[in-house]
Amino acid sequence: MSQALALQISPDFVRAISDGVIERLKPWFTIQAKPDEDIIFDVPGLSEYLKVEASWVYDAAKMQKIPHYKMGKYLRFRKAAIDAWLEKQSIRPLSAVGRKKEG
Repeated sequence: MSQALALQISPDFVRAISDGVIERLKPWFTIQAKPDEDIIFDVPGLSEYLKVEASWVYDAAKMQKIPHYKMGKYLRFRKAAIDAWLEKQSIRPLSAVGRKKEG
């Protein structure tokens, strides 16, 4: 003669547990892309982003100075690639050791 043990658990407690489980499982079931990874610029969009003339963008792409995709006659630019390229173009300030003393 076995008797079933009845547990009385509050619905709020069950909801809290399930919410916690869902939060822990989310990384396994969703791809969390960085917002900038999906942005694709055309020439006018990239020239606005970089604050340069559209002709500069065309010239830089023609000379293969900036990362781009060519789709027939259309040029496209992935924001993440442009940002990485910009970081490589950055000129770092001289350290205090390398500077001339003024005065």
